Amino acid sequence: MCGGNITGPQSGNLSIKKNNYDELMDEYHLCPLNDIGNPKYEFYFLYKNGRCFCKEFIDSLQQKSDIDELAELLAIMGKVDNNNLPQSKYRHITGGKRDRKDVYEFKTKHLRLYAIKKEPDYYLVVAGYKKGQDKDIAKVFRHFNYIPDRIAIKDESDEVEAGKDSGSDDVK
Repeated sequence: MCGGNITGPQSGNLSIKKNNYDELMDEYHLCPLNDIGNPKYEFYFLYKNGRCFCKEFIDSLQQKSDIDELAELLAIMGKVDNNNLPQSKYRHITGGKRDRKDVYEFKTKHLRLYAIKKEPDYYLVVAGYKKGQDKDIAKVFRHFNYIPDRIAIKDESDEVEAGKDSGSDDVK
């Protein structure tokens, strides 16, 4: 089960351009995140080897205040349109000179969601964390610096059985 209303993992096909052997073994896929409702951008959860760091973070939220802040984060994502939000809610993240240049942070008082902006019109939501910002940003760069250019898109109708690909043709 995938995407939609912040639900579950699948596996996917992709074309890969990497140099590191271990990274060649990684499997990626995208699942639509339909809770956003942004008229300009589409949002997708990014799964790496069947694991979605952002989904795990969201599922771990238990306190009512955290769940309320998550709703606020989704609303902020729904409003993003060419840097029209204040830096206190949405900002470009820079790492070292070898790190990705397309990472953005959506934030509330205590929660952060990190996304990779893919031109022209979508974001790959890769991770979420509570405060601890510098450590969290380092994790994002460590785990997602080498994602491929093309990744299969799965949705709720795509079922995966024992790790076999469902054969989706959609690719971003």
